[in-house]
Amino acid sequence: MGRRASVVPLLGWRPAGAAEHAAKGLPLGELWEAVTRYVWNRPGVPRKSAANRRRSGELARALPDHPTPADVVAWMCSLDSQFGPGTVENHRKAVMAVYRYGADLGLSSGNPAALVPARRSQPDPRPIVNIAEVWPLLLDACRDGREAAFLGVMRYAGLRRGEALGLDLDDVVTSGRDWRLNVVRQRPDPNRLGHTPPKSPAACRELPVRAPLRELLAPVLAAGRPTVRVGMGGGDLLTVSLLFPYREQDLKDLIDRLRERAPLSFPAGKKAWHALRDTLAVEMRRQGKTFSEAAEVLGHSSEYVTRTSYMGVHGVAVHPSTLSGLDPPVRRGRAPPGAAQKGGARPVNAGPAPRRSRQSSPTITKENTTCITPSQKRAIQRALPGLSVGPVVAKPRRRP
Repeated sequence: MGRRASVVPLLGWRPAGAAEHAAKGLPLGELWEAVTRYVWNRPGVPRKSAANRRRSGELARALPDHPTPADVVAWMCSLDSQFGPGTVENHRKAVMAVYRYGADLGLSSGNPAALVPARRSQPDPRPIVNIAEVWPLLLDACRDGREAAFLGVMRYAGLRRGEALGLDLDDVVTSGRDWRLNVVRQRPDPNRLGHTPPKSPAACRELPVRAPLRELLAPVLAAGRPTVRVGMGGGDLLTVSLLFPYREQDLKDLIDRLRERAPLSFPAGKKAWHALRDTLAVEMRRQGKTFSEAAEVLGHSSEYVTRTSYMGVHGVAVHPSTLSGLDPPVRRGRAPPGAAQKGGARPVNAGPAPRRSRQSSPTITKENTTCITPSQKRAIQRALPGLSVGPVVAKPRRRP
């Protein structure tokens, strides 16, 4: 009876409906405006973060006023055709933050975006494997030396596209024996000539200019400040201090020409320019550089980011000292057992090699030819001057 009584209440159980997990309170549009006004517009909020949240708010208009977790999942699936997994996950986090701040302000309750499982974006680096053969083709696709230098700063310095576009002429320090490259700003929007802060504090770095990159930058620095067209229809000329004053259309035209020369080198999408950056990271790993050194060059916030990004390309790096001390010591003057000797391989238990005589090898003659010593030859030549004498064999020395 007691056992049956414990089962009877379970008969009335049912899974919670979608409406029970829907957000309550202000509609999503009004809640977004309230959180933006009272939370995100405070002083000190980075401009890039505000722009990303503004973009997420525009995309969130497709959600209903009180969305359920199922609505959030369907909304994220619709974004998969436009953005990558990491960007879609950032938009979900923005919606989740709106409801979290709305609950703190007392304007809403519930958080349907928090009930949706988070997406783990897998890094997908696309290095150019045959960069030694492809690099001359890429340089030939450039129309001038400035485009070649633009490719060089990403190929030899590992800069991001925005970091390369944000370089000024003064950022290339030519004083001294070794040139230096200061990365202190970025230009994420190519259509705007203004600078923005770097992606992270680790992105501010000073890199040495390698010899191939120095050859590409020298003619660009000698040309001075470039002139670009601005205004309605590009009617006005403006002299800027940017090293690469390229717009979005200029970059698109350049990447199209590069893909014509090397079709399989640059992937599709916004990660196309990362191929040169990924190539440098893989080259550093193949040369034995540590993940910490690669993180400093690439401007990653931590070594973990570099490890998770490029471990799948080259594998886990094992330090040489890890396997030290496992092999037996090798005695000098004697080859290890089973080692091959000069003149052919020897069996393992053959013992020490026999000592060879210092005498010169005997002269090999034809068949039916008598070999004589040098003294016998001289005696025969004195007795019979006209007689031809055969080959001579050196007389072996007696060993003490």
